[in-house]
Amino acid sequence: MRKKAVECSYILKLKLLKLVAVFNYTVLLTTRPAIMKQEVLDALFISESYLTKLTYKLNTFLKPYHIKVKLSDNRISLEGNEIFIRLFSYIFLQDSFQDLEWPFSTISIDEMKSTLPQEALPTPHNKSNTKERSLYILYAVLYTRVEGHNFIKELNSPETLSFFDLFQDNVDIALIFHENRFCNLSEINKKNEIMVFNFFF
Repeated sequence: MRKKAVECSYILKLKLLKLVAVFNYTVLLTTRPAIMKQEVLDALFISESYLTKLTYKLNTFLKPYHIKVKLSDNRISLEGNEIFIRLFSYIFLQDSFQDLEWPFSTISIDEMKSTLPQEALPTPHNKSNTKERSLYILYAVLYTRVEGHNFIKELNSPETLSFFDLFQDNVDIALIFHENRFCNLSEINKKNEIMVFNFFF
């Protein structure tokens, strides 16, 4: 009974969120590396002036996290600290959608399942729909950002590098990189992505 009540509350929460323009705008920005301005206007059924207001509102919220909504050549995207963008995108999408709906329109969950190495999936004894969907969302965020050529910047601090190396030496689960699922990655980008992903996971 309690489980059903929690599920109903998540369903209601998502239905209410989808009535809010700034929520739908954020979904578009977190599920794509960039989107044309006209596509946003059409998807949200809003005017350019209202889009400007939404962008200002979102930028005010995102500023402490070193993330910014940027408009350039009629393309809108999230820019700033790439680690924070991925973290924000994952938490926002996972918390909003749970295992109720798949938030990405440009990549299907079946495509994500076929892309992921089987070893990266939860073991059967601790597998749950929510946990599995959470993992697919995490990988979809990663996949979307990397495919859009949004890479982790080179880590220059010796202390930071030592910290990430420590994680990688003990827990290296970045199979999606080791199996060359991203063919367009340079060696330095691949190294940075693996270090941060192991910690992020």
